[in-house]
Amino acid sequence: MAQLERDLRGISESKEGDSKSSAGDKFETSREMLAQEERQLMQQLTELRNKEIMLLRLKQSNVSSETIQAGSLVKLGENWIFIGIPEGALSTPTSKVMCISADAPLFTLLKGKRVGETVPQPQNSLRVEQVL
Repeated sequence: MAQLERDLRGISESKEGDSKSSAGDKFETSREMLAQEERQLMQQLTELRNKEIMLLRLKQSNVSSETIQAGSLVKLGENWIFIGIPEGALSTPTSKVMCISADAPLFTLLKGKRVGETVPQPQNSLRVEQVL
């Protein structure tokens, strides 16, 4: 978020320092490109802030480690899944964690399951190994 905020400040400074020259089309094109980049950065910053809010809410909630629910970190077979934010795959030095939202279809299958229970899949069933 800090990097996005620095990038936004840089764009603002560029827009302020940009003066209209006799080549009006070039100036307008430059301003439009800066405006588009600024919109994209603001959208990314908003998405990150929303994810931060979701994580803070999960942190403040009392998540039970007995059953799978929003905020759980689940070992399903050999895979780790974090339920809370739709971030995709995150890698650590020792493992990979798939981050999904509480709206994901997989969470519907997992919700309320306990260690040792299985989750039916089209090809096979996956066993819940750990719930943190």
